[in-house]
Amino acid sequence: FRGTNLVDLMQWNASVFSDRPCTPEYYGLSHPVSVIDVFISHNWSTHRALKFLIFALDYNTTAAIVASNMAVLPMFILQVFGKLPVYPVVYTFLWKSAPAGVCCS
Repeated sequence: FRGTNLVDLMQWNASVFSDRPCTPEYYGLSHPVSVIDVFISHNWSTHRALKFLIFALDYNTTAAIVASNMAVLPMFILQVFGKLPVYPVVYTFLWKSAPAGVCCS
């Protein structure tokens, strides 16, 4: 068997799934393996951007959730304790007006 790792598969926006014919450099991305963890089959008629998006969502969802929570949680805590400024901009939502903050107020 020959296989490749996910990093090589996803590089250059999953260019390995483009409409171009297979080249020696694509073959060079693979190497002999004794075990294949995941077999990825794909449809040539599906655009490569959609394939990239599906692989990115499937393999990176947990990391994306953790990273976004690590970015948002400190902002939320600072906003709750009044450490972030509230701007004089007023927005209306559901017929109520409120000052706009960095996160919300």
